[in-house]
Amino acid sequence: MNELGIYKDVVTDNENILCTHRSIKGGDIFFFSNQSDQKLTINPGFRITGKQPELLNAVDESTRILSEYVIRDHHTFVPLFLEPWQSYFLVFKDRNQFLDGKNFPAPPKTVRVEGPWQVEFDPEMRGPSE
Repeated sequence: MNELGIYKDVVTDNENILCTHRSIKGGDIFFFSNQSDQKLTINPGFRITGKQPELLNAVDESTRILSEYVIRDHHTFVPLFLEPWQSYFLVFKDRNQFLDGKNFPAPPKTVRVEGPWQVEFDPEMRGPSE
């Protein structure tokens, strides 16, 4: 905190993160972007308290409530994972739906295919001929 009690909108120690903030009725929106070719796991702090963080992926239009976060020093700290060049929106809304779980759960386990197999693509749907 500085002497005037003014806090930064976003606190992060990673220089490869670009972030901008807008206030909306009933909440706040942060656009968050990984400006590198590396995967990043970060824990930024947002100058928001008492609101539920939600992740919005504009590429596939998916949303999910983020249940892992900590409020301290006038900020809400949310663990985030970003692929290279990935971006998304963090929306903080007034609702409080506290869910158990990870913000970025591990993908489901895959099944090994035993023996020979063949894949066919539909060329009329712009798939490869082989």
